[in-house]
Amino acid sequence: MRRICFLPFVVLLLVFIGCDKPGTEETEVPKDDTSWEIVNTSDNIMPSLSTGCILNSGDFLAVGAGAGFVAVSHDGGEHWTTNIIAEMEEEGFSVNCIAFADEQNGVFVGKRSIYRTTDGGVSWTDVGEGVVGEENLKAVQYVGNNTYYAVSSSKFFVSTDGGNSWTISDISELASLSLGVNGVDFSDENHGLIATTGYYALYTNDGGQSWFVEPLGMDTVLYSVAAVDTEVFYLCGQSGIIVSRSLVDTTLEHYDTTLVIDSMAIVDSVSGDTTGWNIDTTFETTSVDSFDTTIAVYIRAANEFDRELRSIDIYGSYGICVGKADEDETVLISTDGGASWLKIPDANVYGDLMRALFTPEGDAAIVVGSDAIRGGGAVRICDGTLSTWKAANYGTAVSMQDVVFVDFQNGIFVGKKGAIYTTNDGGSNLIARVCPVASDTGDVTISGVDFVSSTVGFAVGTDSLIIKTTDGGKTWQIVPAENISSETEIDHLNRIQMVSEDVGYVVGSGGVVLKTEDGGDTWVQKPVPDGIECELMSLCFLDEDEGWVVGGSGVVLHTSNGGDTWEQQITGVNSSLTGVKFVSSTDGWICGNMAILRTTDGGNNWEFAQIEPNLFGHFRDIDFSDSQHGWIVGNFGYILHTVDGGDTWYRQAEGMTENNLYAIYVLDGSHIWATGDAGIVMKLVP
Repeated sequence: MRRICFLPFVVLLLVFIGCDKPGTEETEVPKDDTSWEIVNTSDNIMPSLSTGCILNSGDFLAVGAGAGFVAVSHDGGEHWTTNIIAEMEEEGFSVNCIAFADEQNGVFVGKRSIYRTTDGGVSWTDVGEGVVGEENLKAVQYVGNNTYYAVSSSKFFVSTDGGNSWTISDISELASLSLGVNGVDFSDENHGLIATTGYYALYTNDGGQSWFVEPLGMDTVLYSVAAVDTEVFYLCGQSGIIVSRSLVDTTLEHYDTTLVIDSMAIVDSVSGDTTGWNIDTTFETTSVDSFDTTIAVYIRAANEFDRELRSIDIYGSYGICVGKADEDETVLISTDGGASWLKIPDANVYGDLMRALFTPEGDAAIVVGSDAIRGGGAVRICDGTLSTWKAANYGTAVSMQDVVFVDFQNGIFVGKKGAIYTTNDGGSNLIARVCPVASDTGDVTISGVDFVSSTVGFAVGTDSLIIKTTDGGKTWQIVPAENISSETEIDHLNRIQMVSEDVGYVVGSGGVVLKTEDGGDTWVQKPVPDGIECELMSLCFLDEDEGWVVGGSGVVLHTSNGGDTWEQQITGVNSSLTGVKFVSSTDGWICGNMAILRTTDGGNNWEFAQIEPNLFGHFRDIDFSDSQHGWIVGNFGYILHTVDGGDTWYRQAEGMTENNLYAIYVLDGSHIWATGDAGIVMKLVP
């Protein structure tokens, strides 16, 4: 017992001074020619977005941001073509609005800027030079027949040749009101509505040749407009207000009831009540005769949501509205054509969202903005019923905790703040996926991931979270809590390994080990030796029966019967062990805090490895490509490599990064990835 108690002190001393194993002299460390490159960092993140466009059932996406950033995807966000417009970047001008007629032809506008593409966003041509002047264009819309409309604070722009040339006219009504434009939408080439910077709207029924001033009848500013048809428009704005606007006759038969209109309010002629209408006030337009004796009525369609709403769109029965972030969900939806609205967490993004838009067919929608929790831009697309959401932005600044690759190009990264990202190019680009667990504080961490095939995989994390994918990580579903049987309260699940299509293991807090034998549908806790209540951090199974798990306080457990019983192995280490790898029933390695250990007899005996002088720290994960070649990653960007089966280790990629590295995955001897803080992805150069 004295030997065991004394050994940790000796071992730690040896690690700190970089000595060999006890009783030996320092020897030369053999090396090879491999090295590393950084293929992704938080610098590769999509910026906070100001606008977006969606076509073709969500296959085609276009987004814009500050400093002339514009990106287009033709496959639903799996790949992006990005451009930085040099002139706009130099001036710091934002892409304010973007619109496409089809997947090849589109226009975006900004301050002193109109740009056009005819090749699907590969290249952009300045078509506003000599036309726009000093105008700051706020919005652009394709209205059909090769025609685009755009607006600045005071002018109306028209192109009838697909955005190549433009004519400009003043909106004189704005000058008389001393107001500017906030938003605009057209239901067709003739009928449109402008939301201004004051308490008025402007309506046109002749394609913008003339505009009619309509008082909103409420003390608020509205930012965005959604055209439902030639008579019905919805607007949203400050204080979470959503307003409906209709052209109706004096009996308001449009609302299937008879109402009496006085000068200030709409009152039910039967009950005299206004509360059921959720109305403030309404006013006649200044030019009633121009609307065939109808009256423009504005009705508050939703209660206040205590935040600024920036964009709204409605198609049929479904509506979507987004705006500034609050402590709750950032997306509002309607399933009754805009009459009522509900907050939803389904989009799983918590930041300022600036644009919401349906496809022209209404079979998909897009929201774009920023993600304050994960950093950078946010793109979410969903089906036309707003029931199924997926993320489509790329890049992240969050900490990645684990990684797995199914082939040379396709991999999955998981991490803090509910981060799930896929890559289809070997890690150079990370495509966001929606975490099925919403958290406005970002306290959901996905800590472990493993796949049994190119499409089927599992991930684990906060509390007893287990999620499953069947489409390669694009979408995820939660394994119900009732399908996870555990007598131990689980604060966190750390790592998962699927040994076969049916059998898998998970380790986590409180000494918990879970096992599935039905492909992950149900999970059952397996008993561990009495007194093992530490955090179990990692595991390695050679087959369905034999495996090892490691964790806090130097714990190492071995099973040879599928977890039914466990043997505790003695390492002489009391520090936390976080990584384990066995290549056979005899040869294995462990890494952890101030520790790298090796066994050649299945764990009956463990010995410390030799490392270069002064290479000590918290080693996080370990993996081997064969019995001789292995890698360890850890804090401060440490990557250690062995070419002699772990007898000796030396440092690689020194100085490349100081980010902590938490996970490494070896697909084969030439394809290896490491990941960690700030979304960093490193790849082996063989």
